[in-house]
Amino acid sequence: MIYQATSAIYYCLESHRSRNLYYFPIIGILQINSVVIEHFIEGIKMGGMRFKYDVNPEFVMRTTPDEKAFYFFWDIGRYTGISARSLEEFYEKISTAPSKSLEFHFVRGDFERWVREVLGDSHLADMIGSINGSLKDKKLRAMLKMKIRRRINQLRSLLNAQK
Repeated sequence: MIYQATSAIYYCLESHRSRNLYYFPIIGILQINSVVIEHFIEGIKMGGMRFKYDVNPEFVMRTTPDEKAFYFFWDIGRYTGISARSLEEFYEKISTAPSKSLEFHFVRGDFERWVREVLGDSHLADMIGSINGSLKDKKLRAMLKMKIRRRINQLRSLLNAQK
């Protein structure tokens, strides 16, 4: 029997190394057999496993109120007229926001902060934070879009698995 697990879901604590249960984050979807799933569930029951990125996909994918939206600025005090109230809308607006606005927010850490503090997704915030700080214009936009799209797909997989 084959099961699917999404990235960055599980880790094994030091105490379980003696039992040879190694669980590492994998990017994308990994197929694992039922024996591994049984060990994983046993580890959780014993309190030996923890989630590195404990995330509620429904919460992360929600639409926020206007006061929690991300507002794109050209510079301090110069609003572009573009805002996003959800992760999916944020992904769409990354495509249309001016490059100068993306660069402004990226170097200040605004994207990471909003994703972590408002959407509650530390994993995506860390992914955004790992982007090379020297990227500009189309390369920055492409990298942001790739990481956000990947995370949206992961969160959708988690949501589907919960049903």
